[in-house]
Amino acid sequence: MTRREVLILTAVAFFIVHLPLGMVEGAEQFIVEITSDEVFYNSTGGYYKLTISPDAKTSFLLKVRNTSPTTQQFVASISGTPQGWRIMFENQQTEVSFSVANSSSGSFLILVIPSSVGVANVTISVTSLSYSVTENLLLRIFCEEPAISFSTPGETLSGPQGGSVVVDFSITNNLQEEMYLNLSLDGIAEGSRGAADLWVGRLSEKELHLSALERKELNVTVFIPENATVNQPQIFSVVAYAPSKDAVYRSQPIKINPQPFYWFTAEYVGGVLSTFPGEAINFTIRVNNLARIEDTFTASVLSLPQGWSVECLNSLNPLNFPVKLSPGEKMSLYLRAQLPTKTVAGEYFIVIEFSGEMNTTTVTVPVTVMEQVNVALQYGPGLVGGEGGYYPLYIHGNQLPTLLSNLGNSPQWVEVNVASFPEGWTVYIDSVVWGEGSGERVLNATSFNMSQFGPGSYSFSSKPKELELKVPPYVEATLNLYVEAPAGTSPGVFTMALKATYLGGKRVQVLTIRVKLILAQLIFEDMNGDDRPDILVEPSNKTTIRQGDWVTFTCRIKNIYPYPAEDITLYLDIGDNSKVKSYHIDRMEPGEERDVKFRWRAIEGVYTVRIYAEGGGLTPGEEPQVFLKSIEIKEGKGGSFVGILFSTILLASGLILLLFFFYLLRQRKRREEEIREEFRRERYRKVYGSHA
Repeated sequence: MTRREVLILTAVAFFIVHLPLGMVEGAEQFIVEITSDEVFYNSTGGYYKLTISPDAKTSFLLKVRNTSPTTQQFVASISGTPQGWRIMFENQQTEVSFSVANSSSGSFLILVIPSSVGVANVTISVTSLSYSVTENLLLRIFCEEPAISFSTPGETLSGPQGGSVVVDFSITNNLQEEMYLNLSLDGIAEGSRGAADLWVGRLSEKELHLSALERKELNVTVFIPENATVNQPQIFSVVAYAPSKDAVYRSQPIKINPQPFYWFTAEYVGGVLSTFPGEAINFTIRVNNLARIEDTFTASVLSLPQGWSVECLNSLNPLNFPVKLSPGEKMSLYLRAQLPTKTVAGEYFIVIEFSGEMNTTTVTVPVTVMEQVNVALQYGPGLVGGEGGYYPLYIHGNQLPTLLSNLGNSPQWVEVNVASFPEGWTVYIDSVVWGEGSGERVLNATSFNMSQFGPGSYSFSSKPKELELKVPPYVEATLNLYVEAPAGTSPGVFTMALKATYLGGKRVQVLTIRVKLILAQLIFEDMNGDDRPDILVEPSNKTTIRQGDWVTFTCRIKNIYPYPAEDITLYLDIGDNSKVKSYHIDRMEPGEERDVKFRWRAIEGVYTVRIYAEGGGLTPGEEPQVFLKSIEIKEGKGGSFVGILFSTILLASGLILLLFFFYLLRQRKRREEEIREEFRRERYRKVYGSHA
């Protein structure tokens, strides 16, 4: 029986039950029996009962006695096994055929392994093929959580001949009431060290009080006989008796394997270590002198990957000089391995040899080196005061930008979640923007493969507080949070946290974000019917806007203070170009709202558009602002801007040349007329000269 089995069972050495089968011919020719210390028969209900705990394993014996004068052929079967449970014969089957000689018996072991709490009504049928008669026995198996459970070492422990081993175990009270227990050992004697051939155990506590649901850590010191047979384990259990329940609970078996008295051991404590190139890893090795005499040991590195180094952090360092251990003494060695920065990802092993005076042993430490990645979560634009500063926040809701970058050479899954925020606030991941894409898309998802969708602007209608992203290599994306404080929140500085987890949980980065809540005099309002401040674009951002088109950005600003605001200027930023356009308002009355339009001649590219207000008594760095996450301008129908400019220059040059050509032509014509006039005058003088 295992440590979780409930042993509130009536001890029955032997049961013989012959259920009447009525007037069936041949029914008296055999008798079916069940033999077990843990099964009892309920004569009123007419069934056998067995009580065990989940994942326990027990067995009972099915015995068929042939009372006829001749040999009989039988078939036994099991039916009604609940899903997930295993109830079977020794042959791992639920049916077995056999023959029994006259006045003899046939016995078969039935194994029971439940998987869940509950009651199983199992029918065990035995059919005599000789007489065509069947007897059915009902076995009710009650699988319950035990009142008391044990936790003991699962592996076989080792100890030297004539030495001792300390076995740690725990007892848990699973009931909502206190329990008093008397502890004892079964399988070895109790007390101090005994005779040369006697196994003896000494419990740290023999009388135990457990509060409701309490767990206590205990131990038993086991003294190994001097003449114990090497490698022949001794098996024993811890037994707890509860007087209030008149019940006995037993731990799972504990095994101790005797070793020669001079035995010296060293073992690595831990699993596979994971690290990155250029980093250091710490690990622990425990050495144990199991001998009855003092031992001195040294350590040396037998095998180490090229370029790695190992150092011992203990003041007593066996890598440099011998270290003595008293009889039975244990020692934990804390070591550190340093990896070169150019270590290639893969599986590596560190092998260290420990040499005592009487034997030598080696320890292998496995190390997994993972590919170096550089995923970073950083503050985005708009942070006032730089690192350690704050984002201005307005009570009607804001977009708060952060930056998520993957500078490694491979895609990386990153889980980003809003780890903490003030109570009552609305905070979620609103959108992801990166690269040059086509407009904005809305997704209803909590997992987003950026490589699959490509660059662009993506909003999440599910308003997730946790988002799994696959970030392509060498990509920096803007991760926008939507943050809104509840109405009535007083102005002040508040803190929230955004957490990024990657490499299967091996690396975690937490970005602490400070926000300063401002009760603004001026606010921007909703323009698109989504209950958040935004910018209206004409033509629509969903249509294609080309270079050279006129684009109109419209925002709505409102004075929410009970007194006028004066001398206000609204500015338009396009991408990295600040104050591309401006709009001045002399005065806004309390409660007044106004739509402001900016016209801009489009230039090819992808831009973030921002409109903000200055003046009017607003605190510098805390001015109200509104964003358009992304607008894409396509290449113009007539070509690029440079092409248009070049064409314009060519046209102008051609026009100048044409004018110059007309000028030269006119000058030539004038010269020809002058020559003709001179020729005419010369001829006139020759004809009429003598009479002039």
